[in-house]
This record gives sequence, C-alpha cells and structure tokens, in this order.
Amino acid sequence: MPIPDRDVILRRIYARDYLFEKCPWYACHKELETCNMCFCIFYPCEDKSLGEYVTSRKGSKVWSCMNCNWIHRKETMRALREFMKDDTNRRLSPKEAYAAFRKELGDTE
Repeated sequence: MPIPDRDVILRRIYARDYLFEKCPWYACHKELETCNMCFCIFYPCEDKSLGEYVTSRKGSKVWSCMNCNWIHRKETMRALREFMKDDTNRRLSPKEAYAAFRKELGDTE
C-alpha cells in the first residue's frame, strides 16, 4: 500500500472516525479506535516512546510505529482536528507538527 500524499492524510483527519475492518492489516494496533491516521500526519515523529527505527527487508532503516496506539484514539483525533485548523500548523514538518501538538496537549518531554 503506497503512502498517500499529505493532502490525502489531511482530508482523513476531518473525515468521520471510522474503522476499516476489511483492511488486510486490521487490527494493526492493539487499542485501535479509529483508522483515520492509518498513515500518520506526524510520520516519522521519532518519539522513542511510540516507535523505533528498524531494518527494512531491503536493509535500510525505517521508522516503525507498530506499537503506537496514541494517534488511533478518538480523543487524540478530536484534538488533532482542532490543531490542524490553524494553517500555520498544517505547514509544519511532521516532526515540528508533532512537537507543537504534544506541547499544545500539555505533554512534556
């Protein structure tokens, strides 16, 4: 499955929460509440509490979010929808947007 472009990912943020139960990877996360962020707007966030770099089949390092459940929670999606209404936030790089979003949520790292 190819990674969609950023505009497609942004449209998914504003879609109604859904679970795509016919997806061949469903349920890819243990605490899955919504599939809106199947391809995360923050990828790669590089937050080591949510993922890690792994070696791909081709031998390169790629960011794995396999154990990240945070972005798939409805409460996170509600907050993300508000955050992304700000055009400035939509222009940030994935890593910058992730840091700004977590700061807005009051998370300290």
